[in-house]
Amino acid sequence: MQRSLILIPLVFLLQGCDQFGEEERLKFKSEADSQSSLVKALPASQPCENLNGYLELERIEYKNNTSYYSDITTQKITRYSSLCEKKESADAIAAARAIEAEKQAVIDKRIFEEKRKLEILEKTQKTYYCEFKDSDHIDSTIVVVNQNNELAKFINPITNFESVASKRFYKGYDPLRKMVIGSIPANDNKGCNEIFGRLSEDARIKLNIRKLKADPNTAKLIKKSYITKFVIHNLKNNSQCAEVTYLLTKPFRLVCTDSSDNTRWIEFTKKEAKSLKTVKLRSPISEKRAKQLCRAETKSRLFNPKTFAYQDSKANAVDVTGITAVVIHFSASNALGETTNFRMSCHYSSDEKATFNLTKVSED
Repeated sequence: MQRSLILIPLVFLLQGCDQFGEEERLKFKSEADSQSSLVKALPASQPCENLNGYLELERIEYKNNTSYYSDITTQKITRYSSLCEKKESADAIAAARAIEAEKQAVIDKRIFEEKRKLEILEKTQKTYYCEFKDSDHIDSTIVVVNQNNELAKFINPITNFESVASKRFYKGYDPLRKMVIGSIPANDNKGCNEIFGRLSEDARIKLNIRKLKADPNTAKLIKKSYITKFVIHNLKNNSQCAEVTYLLTKPFRLVCTDSSDNTRWIEFTKKEAKSLKTVKLRSPISEKRAKQLCRAETKSRLFNPKTFAYQDSKANAVDVTGITAVVIHFSASNALGETTNFRMSCHYSSDEKATFNLTKVSED
């Protein structure tokens, strides 16, 4: 009887535990079902939202130690991870394009507004071509003048390079005398006539040849037909030669100006001229390289190279000529062991051909 009394509470206790466990399972199932319903309601066109929904479902089941949807959750996470990554990448590209489009729209608007200003300005401006022939040269320029006959800018008629007119050098344009009035007579530009637009390529080349023929220093050379053809060929085909401002001999050189007003001295041979070669000036070698070459050349000329004692050096690369110049000061000993100070000058062209000058330095 006493044993029966002990068993009765145990039976009720076990029944209570089963009831509590069943309630907990139902709670966990309801929580998983609720999240599953939420994520299933999402459209497939939202892969990242689906991914987050299934990750949340996986977290709930892991927390509650259940596996009602584990198989489908694993499949969906794998699928939507890939789709979400692709969508994020596409969205990032679209956002970047939108930013660029917005920037471009601002630029386009600014360009449009500037063009409108220019159009309005051009209606009130006039352009004149001025040419004055002196005994030894032709002076030519294009000037843009506003409605008050003030100079807006100067244009090189051959290269089309534009520069702003400086009030320091020019007072303005005189329509009666058809000339630009300089602050001093030397700055005057005579013989001006109104034009519309710029000179044609053919007109620019003819003007360039006329200017070279008018200059006594270049007239003799440019009158040679093969030189004229060579100059014309480079004016048409050489980006470094929008204008040939001068011709030099010994050695032959074209002194060229490009459309950005940069000057270059370009060497050429008679053979290159006759074959109508497009000659261009290459960039000078680096100062470091020139110093290395000059130092090696210096040592090679010494009776005892091991006695070479460096003192100092300077180098200068000149873009206009393509030449890199180096000067090295040093001392060295002769066959009798006497030490002397020297100065070595090296001038390197872009192909590393060079001229040298080694001299003793006086101790005075």
